[in-house]
Amino acid sequence: MLKLRFLMLIITLLTSITTFAESKLVTVDINTANAEELALVLIGVGEKKAQAIVDYREQNGYFGSADELDKVKGIGPKTIEKNHNKIVVSAPPATPETQTPVTEPPATEPSTPPKTETLPAKAPPEAVQ
Repeated sequence: MLKLRFLMLIITLLTSITTFAESKLVTVDINTANAEELALVLIGVGEKKAQAIVDYREQNGYFGSADELDKVKGIGPKTIEKNHNKIVVSAPPATPETQTPVTEPPATEPSTPPKTETLPAKAPPEAVQ
């Protein structure tokens, strides 16, 4: 009887750990991840498909959305749907064409520190007659 309870406890703990691990959401940014990271996180994407994603990105630029993965050979709507909650799409880095120009503040006269005067010290009251 004690062995049965112990076995049930172990099964319950293992089930809880597995459920917790599965509930931890791992994401991958398809605009910055390498092939190894993509293959590790995305369901149904092995090394070859992951490398195809990286190659497509390098040839065509950043992805605007996860749905654009269907342009990659071997990636279809079902794969995208299975991984939609794992995919992050970051904005492309700023380029000189997309950066807002920095404007210089208007030139101003250099400020001069205020003049200070040194006043003579007052004589103590008992010294004055």
